[in-house]
Amino acid sequence: MAGYKKTKTSIIDKLLPRKGDSGVELARKIVTIVCFIVLIASLVILASYFVQQAKNKSSIDEMREQHTEASVITPATTETKTVPS
Repeated sequence: MAGYKKTKTSIIDKLLPRKGDSGVELARKIVTIVCFIVLIASLVILASYFVQQAKNKSSIDEMREQHTEASVITPATTETKTVPS
């Protein structure tokens, strides 16, 4: 192919809006950028959800360990003792 000049363009160059882009191309690039941002935000929210679930599970397990023994409350265990002065 004589006279054909192949230029290298990076992915970023293809995604960022440029001055000479048509209206349709500009809209496509903006929609692509917005979709990418929404995807990243969704992944962060999902990761946060799973991390919180793990923290809750460990907290519940810790509380379950603390309350494994049954304690009986009787008047003898709850009466107050006064110390003579």
